[in-house]
Amino acid sequence: MESIEVPARQSVLAPGWARALGAALLLALVSLLSNITSTAQLEGRANALLTTRLVISKLVNSGTAWASLAILAGWLVGRRLQSMWAAILCCELALVAHYALGNLIGVMDSSIWWANKSWFVFAIVFGAPLGLCGAAARRRDRLGLAARLLVPLGAMVEPFAMGMLTPPGSAAPTRPRRRRHLRRPADSVRSDSGIHRHPAMAVSDSLTAPVPAPESPSESPSASVLRRVARASITPATRIIATPSQYGTPCPRVL
Repeated sequence: MESIEVPARQSVLAPGWARALGAALLLALVSLLSNITSTAQLEGRANALLTTRLVISKLVNSGTAWASLAILAGWLVGRRLQSMWAAILCCELALVAHYALGNLIGVMDSSIWWANKSWFVFAIVFGAPLGLCGAAARRRDRLGLAARLLVPLGAMVEPFAMGMLTPPGSAAPTRPRRRRHLRRPADSVRSDSGIHRHPAMAVSDSLTAPVPAPESPSESPSASVLRRVARASITPATRIIATPSQYGTPCPRVL
């Protein structure tokens, strides 16, 4: 009796979705591990490991890498509508896995979710068009070529746009400022030491001087201070307001 072979139904969508979700989990894990340091790295005893970790962290935490995840998800799924959903779900899955694992192992606290809520919004807004670009990358025409060049173009532009390639201290040197000689005010007061002082400074000097003896027994010490201030050389533009001091007596304040 001759057996009849029934061709197995091949699913094209399932392997694409599985690979896209696996890529999202891989990116979330690598980006998290690349940000974890050690005591030896902080103390300078593992500079080679520190350099390698920083390079990997700079690559997997860049905007190009996360945008490439959405494009890769769209390319793996292939269909237009499904590529949009695949890109959004993969980006959201990567974010959830990244922050959940960081919170689980203790390198992130619970506030990380609210502090990075904008990335979840960006995954929805930009994930759909990037997924369409990934689906368009399967085409063999000019549109497909432009979609395939999107990731290399982003990798070339991002370092310059974000200032990643600017070495420390490479900013253009600023010209030293010329010192301007302050002109002596026309209404300055010459003190006993021969230094020209502003009238406001002359008033402050008068306040630090010993309190003069009252002219009459009924005159209080605070009235003697105000009398001495009134006799100081003050320009008409200078006003003096008596305000309470910390000792409870009126104290002149120059405006």
